[in-house]
Amino acid sequence: MNGHVTLTLDTFSFQRKPLGFGSREGESICFENIGPEQRRKRLFFGLFMFAVSTIFAVALIVAGVNHWWRLLLFFPFTTAGTGLFQALERT
Repeated sequence: MNGHVTLTLDTFSFQRKPLGFGSREGESICFENIGPEQRRKRLFFGLFMFAVSTIFAVALIVAGVNHWWRLLLFFPFTTAGTGLFQALERT
């Protein structure tokens, strides 16, 4: 030994209840860090943004607007996806 300390993941043991589905040993595990009220808010916001984005997408298609304008829908759809992900994965 030359005086260096080597730490590995096996050195530490964390006893937390894993969340999510299909988590197996060796996979990345997501831990809950928001409460039920915040999950409800994020779920509602995600569903609301998804509905608004879908309505705008249909309106742009029906109106015959140039298809490049639909790229702007990336932002509300991303916001909707983020809200839904946070609510469903409890992060």
